[in-house]
Amino acid sequence: MRIGIIGGGIAGLSAAHELLKEGHEVELYERAPYLGGQVVTLPIADTRIEFAYHHLFTSDIVIQDLMAELGVLDALEWYPSKVGWFKGGKIYPFISPIDLLRFRPLKPWNRLRLGLAVLFLQKYDNWRKLERTTAAAWMRRWAGADAYEQVWKPLLRGKFGTRYEEISMAWLWGKIHLRTTSRKSLNKEVLGYPRGSFSIIVDALEQSIREKGGVIHTGASVERIVTEPEDGSAAPRATGIRTDLGDIDFDRVIATIPSNRFLAIAPPMGEEYERKLRAGSYQGAICMLLTMKHQLSETYWMNIGEEDFPFVALVEQTNFLPREWYGGKHVLYVSNYLSTQDPYWRKSDEELMEAYEPYLRRINPDFSRDWIETCRVFREAAAQPVVPPMYSPLVPELQTPVENLILANTTQIYPEDRGTNYSVRLGQQAARVATAR
Repeated sequence: MRIGIIGGGIAGLSAAHELLKEGHEVELYERAPYLGGQVVTLPIADTRIEFAYHHLFTSDIVIQDLMAELGVLDALEWYPSKVGWFKGGKIYPFISPIDLLRFRPLKPWNRLRLGLAVLFLQKYDNWRKLERTTAAAWMRRWAGADAYEQVWKPLLRGKFGTRYEEISMAWLWGKIHLRTTSRKSLNKEVLGYPRGSFSIIVDALEQSIREKGGVIHTGASVERIVTEPEDGSAAPRATGIRTDLGDIDFDRVIATIPSNRFLAIAPPMGEEYERKLRAGSYQGAICMLLTMKHQLSETYWMNIGEEDFPFVALVEQTNFLPREWYGGKHVLYVSNYLSTQDPYWRKSDEELMEAYEPYLRRINPDFSRDWIETCRVFREAAAQPVVPPMYSPLVPELQTPVENLILANTTQIYPEDRGTNYSVRLGQQAARVATAR
């Protein structure tokens, strides 16, 4: 078959790779001038780095299998993680049961209660039952109001903004369940990162696609998915795509783009399916990437427990990976999730830096703007799907009601959260759906 793929992120590239292995003819269209989607990288010193932080968990088997197939698994290295929690002017280690018992913002009994709730979620596997309620309600009831206010509320609010009270408990279960599978013991977590950045996976996929005869178009925006018949006299079927170069015919079309963008270019798909697509709303993300002369902290992943901060996390890459990779510089991500209607979304890079500076100084009083050597800001409007209770019936099927048209995006990963491992899996699933009949 001749198959067109819209979107050159990990899901689209993985789908193309699978289809070409089976002997199909594939053309992929990416509107950006580069491939990789949310794992796009830029050069730094003698290596590359993602605009937005990435790592792998030991449980991310699908992407490890793909890396082995592509011949790049030997580049994947594992390092211990250092997780912290900033609260009340202090950074608390926050990875082991002992760390939790020493977390002074919570009273001793509430620390124990929180630990028992997390232990339960690590062992519990019926996420469908949990999705009946919100994460806020469940944590208030079982972890306690104090733990909710001090720990879970800042996390949820930082991730989902004003909608933090609406998030399914199944989503939080997925985060906790996944995180604990990367621990060699109760007191140690290891995370994976490819030497040379995630670009080695993108590059290997691109090379494989081209070597197998696949065609890749970058800087190519798809204006419309073409269907027949167009007069509504019968059930529509996708026959191709429309670009600025004209109509291009395909036997199948796979779209790996956000639901709102898909709705803008797709044919009518029926009220029920379109309702599911509209249910998949997103939070945007702003990620500031700094190279600095000095270290901000000794923590790799620092969650911010203060509600007045204009960012939700600090990820200091060089507290996780060797600083020598980055020319001896210290590399820091400043992460924020927010609605695209939020005033911060419209701030310039300089305005963001001015807003962030006093809060970075609260983390480290010695911090100064002259520490910063480079500053780059990455914005993604469809970064984080917003998942309310009973979201599973709202997840759109990969096979759309339009014959020969398949959708694969992050709203369909639930109850797992977005991640490169699940994007690979989603692309592979889309390829199977496209060739199933």
